[in-house]
Amino acid sequence: MNDLGQEGFVLPLRTDVRDEVEEHVLETVQAATTSSRGLNGVPFQLSVKSLVWYSPRIFDELGYKVPATWEDLKVLSDRMRGDGFEAWCMGISAFDATGWPATDLVEDIVLREQSTEFYDAWVEGTIPFTDPVVGSMIDTFGSVTLGSGVSDRRRSIINTTPAQAMNPMFAEEPGCLMYKQASFQKANLPSGTDIGPDGDVDVFVLPGNYSETPVLIGGDIAAAMTNRNETWELLAYLASPESAAVWADLGGFVAAQDDLGDEIYHDEFDARMSEILKNADVIRFDGSDQMYAPVGTDSFFDAMTVYVASGRTQLAQDVAQAGYDR
Repeated sequence: MNDLGQEGFVLPLRTDVRDEVEEHVLETVQAATTSSRGLNGVPFQLSVKSLVWYSPRIFDELGYKVPATWEDLKVLSDRMRGDGFEAWCMGISAFDATGWPATDLVEDIVLREQSTEFYDAWVEGTIPFTDPVVGSMIDTFGSVTLGSGVSDRRRSIINTTPAQAMNPMFAEEPGCLMYKQASFQKANLPSGTDIGPDGDVDVFVLPGNYSETPVLIGGDIAAAMTNRNETWELLAYLASPESAAVWADLGGFVAAQDDLGDEIYHDEFDARMSEILKNADVIRFDGSDQMYAPVGTDSFFDAMTVYVASGRTQLAQDVAQAGYDR
């Protein structure tokens, strides 16, 4: 959107629309969706990406606790493997986008092990993928989620879709115990699945490494490509609490606005996601979605697929960085 704006295809927000966004949308979300050109559009539907799905029953039976810190999560992952379980569910098969779930987790790891300034510079391309610190973040992804990374497991991950990856968690003998996936995973759960601390499955936010827990988001942003009054009126409406209330009433929607009460959500899970966003000190938009397109939606995906297949960190870094030469 920033590139299209630079080329004149996406118009700068009209003053009255920008005022609506600044009045109603969470400041942290505004910061996460503002580029060097300013606000390109109206954020109006969000997904929380920094979620870990798990079975409360299995955790209770095995004596596991939801980790409070990033280091606690690493320890828990190792403990699960030591107990003979596969700690993480994972699947990255998605046709031309194969690899994207792994990029999401690497982005979350960067947010937890490095500063937000480092994350922003990496997303902008100022810090290259070939930087040793980025390599260490990819290695952390491997050590935390892949464990020993035996070849059979690597092949399984590459051939399993994100929608299917969590299925082994529901087996009588669970094939994996945690799944890092966005709030939209709710739509992929088996029919009738109860979400909550006493339900079939629940979620916790991937814990932070510092005082604040950063939250990675994705979402929909509406922008203007025609300078027509009805276009601006629609965008102003989408920025308003009134619009969000209509969408929230339908379910499966998490608003970007900060001046909405939880009572607008009839779905308890949506209300929880809203609270996570409101309470987050740091929010960043999905990194690959913001990167130079040949990198963010191509070479970074390929790089993580290469890494899952081979465990070769330097090769993965080189594959990702090569996208900048296209």
